[in-house]
Amino acid sequence: MFTFEPVTEEFFEVVKEIVNSNDVYNTLENGCEFRTDDEIREEFFHNDNNRVTYFIKADETYVGLVEYMKQHEKDGRPWLGLLMIHRDYQGYGYGTNAYYMLEDMWKQQGITSIRLAVIKGHTQAKRFWEHLGFSFYAQKQSTKGITVDCLEKNFTVSVFLRRGEERDVQEITNIYNDAVLHTTATFDLDVKSVEERRIWFSKYNEQYPLLVAERFGNVIGYACLSPFREKEAYKQTVEISVYVHKEARGIGVAKQLVARIIDMAKDAGYHVIIAGITKGNDASVHLHEQFGFTHAGTFREVGYKFGQWQDVMFYELLI
Repeated sequence: MFTFEPVTEEFFEVVKEIVNSNDVYNTLENGCEFRTDDEIREEFFHNDNNRVTYFIKADETYVGLVEYMKQHEKDGRPWLGLLMIHRDYQGYGYGTNAYYMLEDMWKQQGITSIRLAVIKGHTQAKRFWEHLGFSFYAQKQSTKGITVDCLEKNFTVSVFLRRGEERDVQEITNIYNDAVLHTTATFDLDVKSVEERRIWFSKYNEQYPLLVAERFGNVIGYACLSPFREKEAYKQTVEISVYVHKEARGIGVAKQLVARIIDMAKDAGYHVIIAGITKGNDASVHLHEQFGFTHAGTFREVGYKFGQWQDVMFYELLI
């Protein structure tokens, strides 16, 4: 049986044994193989309600430790600070099982993503987390001055995908206008009226589909395929657009939309899908690369928005 148990002062020696069995980690983290009693007390025995610390137990054996922060002071996001298995129990899948138990618990609590940091150069740890679905998003300096790779995993929330209908135009317009006002995902500078978007919506059909993501009866995102160029020879090439409501970003909605719209493009007999991504939108680049899109070229300074010139990178997928 696999369980979590809160760490308490009476089990200080158990914590110390687990921590000091990981001499490689301690050396990378603190420059020495072993942690002092004071260091262990400072890290694991605290009155910080924002930090949660558990023992990992296999049956009645303490095999590891896990600690996470409910809300990081810098970004307001939950962070996994530590998942450590006693050296004697490594290689038996305890770390993987513990993580998936945590993920299930977080999902039940309404948490939609988790972040963590891996010491630069600790390739084994980085591979472990990437295997569990984490992706690199930034390199930073820790509070101790150590260079770390920051990784993140978004938990996919199930949504209902369907073809867009005219009744969706109001919600689609709201999503799009927020992007107009606050992002470079579109080069429109002025918000669109519902009537303008209704005319735009009328251009989508079986040949050029528009897909919406619905949750709890609300449209929280959409994706569409549009003609790439008007000339006849381009008829088997389309351009993809994806927009997600600002409150629904980071929970896998865009990924589900892209996966389905690619399938629709295949069914329609298209050969190439083009994505135009404004430089700096790393999340969009990563999303498209997950589906096999590759960089085809960059148009420099082709748009002027938010007081500066914007480059547009073009990605393509041959299907």
